[in-house]
This record gives sequence, C-alpha cells and structure tokens, in this order.
Amino acid sequence: QPSVSLSPDGKLLARVVTNYVVALCDTSTGQTVHLLAGSKWRFSGMAFSPDGKILAAGGWDSQIYLWDTSTGQLVCPPLRGHRRGVSPLAFSPDGRTLISRSDDLTVRLWNVETGQEMVVVENTTFAILSPNARYFAHSLLPRDLENATEPPGLLITRLPSAAEAEERNRALTQLSKLP
Repeated sequence: QPSVSLSPDGKLLARVVTNYVVALCDTSTGQTVHLLAGSKWRFSGMAFSPDGKILAAGGWDSQIYLWDTSTGQLVCPPLRGHRRGVSPLAFSPDGRTLISRSDDLTVRLWNVETGQEMVVVENTTFAILSPNARYFAHSLLPRDLENATEPPGLLITRLPSAAEAEERNRALTQLSKLP
C-alpha cells in the first residue's frame, strides 16, 4: 500500500515523511497541518475514514494508529492484535469498522469507536467489506502452501452487530478471570 493517502474530500494529504512520522498536509496550500507520530518502526499503509475525520496508519510494529485529522491527536491507544507489519487498511462505508491485513496472514476487523477487535480471520491474504458493512469476503489459504493442490478458497462471513461483539468481549473478559 502506498505511503500516501488522500482524504475523501481531497482537502488533506497524508504522507510518510520519515519512517516514523506522517505529515498531514492541506492540499490547497501545501502546508503541513500536523505531524503524526506513534510507531517506533516504519509506517506501511494508511487510510482515511469516509468522512475524513480519522486517519488510520499501520506500522511494521504490528500496531494501528488512529488520529483525529482536525487535532492531530490519537483518538485511542494503538490497536494491538497483529503479530507482524500491518498493511493495507480500509474503512467500512459508514466509517465505524476498520479492516486490517497483516503479514502474519490475519485479517482483523476493529470497532473504530471503541478500538475493540471484532473479528479475527487467520490464514487469509485479503478481505473486502460489503457496501453495508454487514458481510465480508476473504481468502482461505491451504495449510501447506508449498504442497497445495487447490487454489485459495473464498469465504463470506456475516459480521457481528455492535451488541453481539460487545457481548462476546464481555464473555471473553469473564473467561480470562477464571482460575
């Protein structure tokens, strides 16, 4: 994924200026509006939310950073879950879900408002959201790529509602407290 991203309205341009810093620039003046930092490693992919209010950037440090484009501040702590570099990133059409792919062969869906991980799909190389963000299609890799006799498969999955994802997270939290 390129180290440059244009906001949906064309007013902001995000570009990696060093391995660790993203410059958010006003396209009408060319002036830097904010310098965004966070990753200790290289940024590898960026995406603006559909309304242009959030910029997401994935790093080689396996984390995802979400900045408010008007203030330049992080909107939440970095999203953690991937085990290798993150790229590409994409927002759902309503901007409430972020989808990320990593070199660890996982695709993860995140609730942008809460920063909570909603879905993890392993052994996959790509995923795409439906226009209504209720379903996503993703590849399924054979377990042994070198000796595979069939091409990767395709699976379509229904996404949990926000309430279902919240209930799942509550249950996982309770289970983690068991001896």
